[in-house]
Parts: sequence; structure tokens; C-alpha cells
Amino acid sequence: MKKALSGTIMNTLILLVFALTLLFCSSPSNAQTVLLGNVVDTSGKPVVNANVLLLRSADSVLVLGKLTNESGAFRFENVSMGNYLISCTYSG
Repeated sequence: MKKALSGTIMNTLILLVFALTLLFCSSPSNAQTVLLGNVVDTSGKPVVNANVLLLRSADSVLVLGKLTNESGAFRFENVSMGNYLISCTYSG
């Protein structure tokens, strides 16, 4: 049972990374960006309190971190324009 649950969680986390819906809204005056997304499980249900990290792509240094809300949404504000990675984890 524990092994099956672990595999299910791993599959869900992999799917979560691909299921992230990202929306960039740029402000040309100060080159800051808002990054929005939703984390859902394999059945499309929101994942509450998933840990979402925004990392610099060059060196994977943590830029910002958030927990998803009750609808699985997260929002990073005032992000400088650049290349980033998003990491999402969930324990439960």
C-alpha cells in the first residue's frame, strides 16, 4: 500500500509540473512581471497548500516561494524579466 501510494504521489507531482498554467503579464514601464498558475492533480482537482518555488534557471537559486490557496492557485508578483524554473511539491 505504501509503495502504491508513493508511486501515485510521484505521478501526481510529475503531472502537476506539466499541468501548471502560467500567465505572464508584463508592465513595460518597470519590466516587472506577474506570474500566475494553478496546481491540479491527475483528476483536475486543485491541490491546496502545494509548495511552489520560483528558481533562477541559470543556477537554481530560490527567487520566491508560495503555497497554493484553496483553489490551487499561486501568484508571484514583482518578478524581474528573465528565465526561471518552477518547482512544485506536495506532501500528503
